[in-house]
Amino acid sequence: MSNGRWAAAALATILMSVLALFPPIVIQAQEAATLNGQVVNGTEGGGDTSGLTVLLLVTDAEGALISTGQATTGGHGEFEMTGVAVAAGAQYLLDVEYDEIPYQLLITGDQLQDDLELAVYETTAELSGIVLERQVMVITGIDPRNSEITAVEFVRVSNPGDRTVVFDLSGGTPMGFLRFSLPPEATDLSVNSDLPSREIIGVGTGFAVTSPISPGAHGIEFSYRFPYQGSSLAYRQNLLQGANVFQIMTPERFGQIQIRPLDAIETVDIEGSRYRIWEGSDMAPGEGFMLELTGLPQPSLAARAGYSVSSTAFWVASIPALMGVFLAGLLIFGILTKQRQAGTAADVILPEIQPNPASREELILEMALLDQRHEVGGTPQEEYESQRQELKIRILGMSAPRELDV
Repeated sequence: MSNGRWAAAALATILMSVLALFPPIVIQAQEAATLNGQVVNGTEGGGDTSGLTVLLLVTDAEGALISTGQATTGGHGEFEMTGVAVAAGAQYLLDVEYDEIPYQLLITGDQLQDDLELAVYETTAELSGIVLERQVMVITGIDPRNSEITAVEFVRVSNPGDRTVVFDLSGGTPMGFLRFSLPPEATDLSVNSDLPSREIIGVGTGFAVTSPISPGAHGIEFSYRFPYQGSSLAYRQNLLQGANVFQIMTPERFGQIQIRPLDAIETVDIEGSRYRIWEGSDMAPGEGFMLELTGLPQPSLAARAGYSVSSTAFWVASIPALMGVFLAGLLIFGILTKQRQAGTAADVILPEIQPNPASREELILEMALLDQRHEVGGTPQEEYESQRQELKIRILGMSAPRELDV
């Protein structure tokens, strides 16, 4: 998928075929509203925002697409959409593309009467300004019989500047990308993010994110499995971008596990389960350290203590609900369930990511945006057909109620 960027504009007939993927929906007469907003350039001295196409997708409380719209910005970036459907629990996704990068704003019905502001930015290739505020590795389960650990990591990435960081894919070198390392022989990598693209590539013993990084805070979440032998495991934890705070959390029931060289801090209660925490701070880019896990359970111990593998699904689903509890610290970012594609590298196995059961509606909305942008000339025909065919295959493979021509 070239650059993983959505394309724009929509014909009613195309959208009707997209809507056909949903089970039949009865839409009663709805109240209509007028939506007013402005596209502003958040970069100091940035370019003109007139003449841009703003797209609107409206979904109901169940996530079904019920309405679309579009408008062209005026001389100062202002736009207006009339006849916007108003429905209980509806959400409204505004999308605009500037300098080939999509920017979005998601609002609810009670914000329809506000003067909305949708920010776009100029770009830079300078990665040094990106800050990893916090990286948290949660050991979600240990399977002693197969000597395997499952883990999920949550990363809060911040771009404090006023330009979107973009990565040049033409040079063939991934060294300038946002990179993350994985334990040796990690498998079943799954990556989610709120970044606007869906591309990751395998790099050495980890992966790189090639998505543009707009100003502000963003969340990246990735889960995986990795093996261990005996009662300990040591490997180098590379922190290529550094980290203000790096933490590892383990369930308290794995009481004998120790993490070196991080410092043990307080335990926390999450949904009735206690977790121990080890922490390091102020780690410089490229610093890294040798991470050692000791006291890992063996099969005979597991039989007596009742160890079992815990699903990462709890963590992926629960992190947003725990925001208030961790407002000051641990896991302070939301994870959107946009699946990212994985590449392969020589030293790490990155199999195809399995679709999230809740992501089918998101893929359908993405297809609608793709159709919309293509209709107004935003995507070359070959790229459009390739992206649309991939989305169609993924949607129809998600236990759809019926197979349809899209």
